[in-house]
Amino acid sequence: MADPLERQSHNLTVYPDYKTSAKLMDISINLPCTTNPIYITMAATEITALIASSLATFLQIYFALLIIRILLSWFPNIDWSSAPFSVLSQLTDPYLNIFRSIIPPLGGIDFSPILAIFLLQFLQQAVTGIAI
Repeated sequence: MADPLERQSHNLTVYPDYKTSAKLMDISINLPCTTNPIYITMAATEITALIASSLATFLQIYFALLIIRILLSWFPNIDWSSAPFSVLSQLTDPYLNIFRSIIPPLGGIDFSPILAIFLLQFLQQAVTGIAI
């Protein structure tokens, strides 16, 4: 039979003895606990910062690839089916095609990359603000 001074609370035995309770509390305080709101907040903040900084880095690299693609489009004799250019085209054309459907070329000049760069820079600034 259980000690009459013991009481059960949610399958957890609570001892009236101060020393026993102090030892149990000391153990529970020293153990890292993922249910502690402070740990959860710190982990969520760190994860959010990591994701945001990774996304900001990706956007910077994609911006550089986009600029290279736009500059290379000024040279008409480039074979876009050859090895380095086809990879660049496959990476950047899906994003640029979104804006080409909104702004068609006018007089042989494609103005859609201006809108594409503007939106990419806006996203990059927003993500960088989150990462900080």
